[in-house]
Amino acid sequence: MSEEEFEAEAKRVSMLAAAVMGLQKVPEPKRVEYIMQRDNRA
Repeated sequence: MSEEEFEAEAKRVSMLAAAVMGLQKVPEPKRVEYIMQRDNRA
């Protein structure tokens, strides 16, 4: 896998993860905020 392919895949996965977090924030806003804060501390 070339560097360009790796970067494209990482960007695609990142966008997908952001979409999932956005959708999950509707029913569980406090849980999503907790997960984001936990990830930032790690």
